Amino acid sequence: MNNHNVTKMKPSFFAPLFIIISILFLQQISFADAQKGEIEKVCALTEAPDVCISIIESDPRSINGGLKTFVIITLGKALSMADGLKDRCPDVYARLVNHLGDAIEKVQNDQIPTAILCVIAAINDVASCYHTSLLTILHIALTILKLLK
Repeated sequence: MNNHNVTKMKPSFFAPLFIIISILFLQQISFADAQKGEIEKVCALTEAPDVCISIIESDPRSINGGLKTFVIITLGKALSMADGLKDRCPDVYARLVNHLGDAIEKVQNDQIPTAILCVIAAINDVASCYHTSLLTILHIALTILKLLK
């Protein structure tokens, strides 16, 4: 009989590590799906759900965020779009930047009624300058803000 030298393989630490990483990955996917569902649920209440979802999901803060984070993301997007008013409506632009900056600060400090007033003022200013896409985003922010109230 031929005796072959058989070496027993010791279990590698990679197998348990792989299992743990796989479980964590699946949990992350599950959490991301739940968060996506929450974003869709909130955005369904706005006048432009697809725009709302696109704005919020494009920001990495949305992964761990709730309504407050969603509002801040939306207000930040509106602020970034405000540049389109610089040349056309400089006075509106200046007021808008102030209103949105104040609104973001108020949301961060849980002063929701005051933040709502800031966004309403921003909407009134932008309406006079006919920037439709910016108005849509401001209305989305206002709707989400009202959910925080």
